[in-house]
Amino acid sequence: MNRKYRLIDTRQHNLLRIVESGAKITLAGVDKAFYNMHMLFCILIIACSMSVSVQATEVPSDNIPLSLAIRLLTPISDVPNVENTQVFVGELPDKMPVELPIPKNAKILGSMVTEEACIDILFDVNQTSEQVFDFYRESLANNNWSEVGQSRGIVWGSDRITFCRGLLSPSLTVSAYTVREGPTEVRLNVNTDQEKSLCIRDDDDYRKPLPKLVAPFGVRQYGTSGNYMGTSTIESTTLNTDMNSSALEIYFSDQLKEANWTRLSGGQNGPLAWSTWIFMDEDGLDWSGQLFALEIPKLENQRWVLVQASLAESHKR
Repeated sequence: MNRKYRLIDTRQHNLLRIVESGAKITLAGVDKAFYNMHMLFCILIIACSMSVSVQATEVPSDNIPLSLAIRLLTPISDVPNVENTQVFVGELPDKMPVELPIPKNAKILGSMVTEEACIDILFDVNQTSEQVFDFYRESLANNNWSEVGQSRGIVWGSDRITFCRGLLSPSLTVSAYTVREGPTEVRLNVNTDQEKSLCIRDDDDYRKPLPKLVAPFGVRQYGTSGNYMGTSTIESTTLNTDMNSSALEIYFSDQLKEANWTRLSGGQNGPLAWSTWIFMDEDGLDWSGQLFALEIPKLENQRWVLVQASLAESHKR
């Protein structure tokens, strides 16, 4: 028998209905502007603990595991819309837009489907990250998937790889994190939205003249933003790492040197490490560059990295 619960938010007086059917949970009636990912996380915790804010006719002991809610619902990049979000505990979604291989002996922890045409699958497996990546490279190659990679700008570390079937195909991102003294955590993200798919672009020319800058291995990266204007290119990202700003500036500086950038100056001002550069691109144009690494105040292990390139005035028309 399906179990129904009514959850009332006392601040907004919005009514949320959670209907549990087997291992499937559907969220409906949620105010989009208010219920972001963090609210969804709080709702799941409330549903699990059945606190005084919940009016329920039955108190299940296994509504949804708290560990799954934390790991599955922690945002990696874009925060999904809560309305009509479906969470599947211990299983894959009912309908999959593409057929995906799963390693043998993998333990499916759960999955999530959002109305933004994204599917997230979370499982543990007793393999190393590289073994997981090799499994997907081999398995997907047999089904006409090809690995794609960003050739310019700040890219994710080697804890994830992305596959496409064509320019307008769904994208599949495989992330693998080795847990100390535990199995490897694997996340599969399928994006079927053509406008947001990682397969929409066939080159990184819009990121010129930035070289490829790879984030440190094992560091969590929370999205990348940029401004690409032809004569000026800026790209930044937020990292979660215990590396301080000075260490990060040195780490990315080494990659700029490998890309034939020449360092002019640099220094440290409190939580901010910086350096200035000059270089010539493949077309023979002169550029100046800046690199910044900032330890974000009051946010433990949160770092902000920015790289900028500006065309020399002599080349501007």
